[in-house]
Amino acid sequence: MEEKGSSLALSPLARRTLLTGAAGTVGALAVGTATATAATPGRQPNWRWCRRCQTLFYFNGFTTGWCVRGGGHDCEGSGKYEPYHNYPVGQDQWRWCNRCQCMCYGGLGSQRGQCPSGDRHDYTGSGNYSIEQDGRYDASDQTGWRWCNKCYCLCYAGNGRGPCPVRGRHNFNGSGHYYLPHSS
Repeated sequence: MEEKGSSLALSPLARRTLLTGAAGTVGALAVGTATATAATPGRQPNWRWCRRCQTLFYFNGFTTGWCVRGGGHDCEGSGKYEPYHNYPVGQDQWRWCNRCQCMCYGGLGSQRGQCPSGDRHDYTGSGNYSIEQDGRYDASDQTGWRWCNKCYCLCYAGNGRGPCPVRGRHNFNGSGHYYLPHSS
């Protein structure tokens, strides 16, 4: 996709890497350089689980995003997750928030859920993600993921309900049962 007024063509993932590198979100900075993931349909690597807030977030090497508990997300003990990107499997219209780095459901029109940054989630630069739900899953997939109907984030429910930016704990009422491709 070519940007208007520019001769530089950037893929959605390259734009996302550029945006997250300059976003100025609070979080721990990684040492070294990061490279953009190819913007091909299929699974996208570099997603992690935050053990503090229980959400799925993009860990790109520049920032760990913004956790509701303060500072960046903590991926200690997390496996590696690869949600589907621009690929028609499962429920689509999941989006990446360029503020908190979380995976959020964006299929509710103009409603955007509450971001831990103190504003609504911002999906600028996000591709279309698909998360599989309520069906058959592979042995390598991790079950136990739910959608929070208050903040709209994808959260791991296997450890209870983590803290939500919208007062109290995540609320999974109305959520499907989601699962993600996972490796150690």
